[in-house]
Amino acid sequence: MGRRYLEEPPAAARSAVDQARKAANDLGSFFRSLGVWDRWAAGSTALLLLMLALPWRWTREDDEIIGLVAAWPVALMAGGTLFFIYLRARKADLVQDRRLRLAQLGTSALATIFTGLFLPWTMQSHAFRGAGHTVAIALSTPLGGAYLGLVCAAAALFASVPALKE
Repeated sequence: MGRRYLEEPPAAARSAVDQARKAANDLGSFFRSLGVWDRWAAGSTALLLLMLALPWRWTREDDEIIGLVAAWPVALMAGGTLFFIYLRARKADLVQDRRLRLAQLGTSALATIFTGLFLPWTMQSHAFRGAGHTVAIALSTPLGGAYLGLVCAAAALFASVPALKE
């Protein structure tokens, strides 16, 4: 049976490029709707999540380990920070907004603390003593991604503090 003349034409299927463009526009408008400190917190937290794709740890056995494998709790805490920023941007009521700001600050602080504790935790070496000399052999060390992750986590924490007072 054919299509009736007065019916609406079927909606054209959107291409993947159009869908990606729409998603990017939605993300851009969401980011523009945030306050200055929330932008800083969201941006630095998003960078922290990107830093998890870099190598964070070197070991003798495994060579380089990416941050998501080595420091997966940081990913959970950073995701929590972004989630609380998103919930606050959806215009929560005043009592709930204060709790969400505290939760954002808490997850940012936990991400910073864990990333800061990650650095000394990965520095492992074994010392050999003999004939009056000591030789230390590195068993594992942090890599550049861990240091950049710490910078991003600290930036998110410092941006979350003024956002608490807004």
